[in-house]
Amino acid sequence: MLSQLKAGLLKLLYPLIAAVMGGRRRVFVARGIRMLIDVGESPMMLARALGLYELRKAAEIRRRLRPGGVFVDVGANQGDFTLLAASLVGPTGRVVAFEPDPDNVAALRENLRLNDFANVEVRAVALSDEAGSATLHRSAISGWHSLNEGGNTGGRQPITVALERLDDLGLTRLDVLKIDVEGAENAVIRGAMNTLHRCRPIVLLDTHPMLGADIPALDAIFLALGYTTWESDRTASVRRAASWPHTPADLVLIPGDQE
Repeated sequence: MLSQLKAGLLKLLYPLIAAVMGGRRRVFVARGIRMLIDVGESPMMLARALGLYELRKAAEIRRRLRPGGVFVDVGANQGDFTLLAASLVGPTGRVVAFEPDPDNVAALRENLRLNDFANVEVRAVALSDEAGSATLHRSAISGWHSLNEGGNTGGRQPITVALERLDDLGLTRLDVLKIDVEGAENAVIRGAMNTLHRCRPIVLLDTHPMLGADIPALDAIFLALGYTTWESDRTASVRRAASWPHTPADLVLIPGDQE
């Protein structure tokens, strides 16, 4: 019910607020975190400004991260969850944010400066299963850029971006790994297998089967790794009784020994 009310509110407010305030970025504060946001870009940006963006995922991150922890944000966009994680792990913790789009990277760095966070490493690359380069198909909406040519480009010119593997980062600790990569999920996971085996992080995975994610393959990988599948709620994680959905989903993957 709350999600429906939120969606309805944003649908009503967005055209008016976009017309009045859209076109330039302004500073908004939500839950103590400052972000420069152009509310005219999309309803999702308005949700950020109002502190209503992906509340369940934010609640999951708050449940999982502690001071001194390590968080990796794959597909960091302009920094919503990077900033939240940086505030939670504190100066003794570490956050690594992967974001290939140069406009998003510039916005992310500005937002880090706004909040005086010095515990974040920004890597202006995409993650995959091999190092190299690839074409990023860019959308008019900053969170919809995709390495998959079938993504919604919105008429923007594609660009070439660098690729890395998460395994090449050589992490010895990773508490939470968040992945939102618009269809490139399988390649990111293949390039992170050693890290998943070694560090056993909680994985927050957005799936995009309509953009090419192979859901049965992802399900099989995490089953073989000994992970169980959950979903976020505002107050607790909820175990999924059914198999992975073949529609877009936000999943919480938990090593069996951490349930």
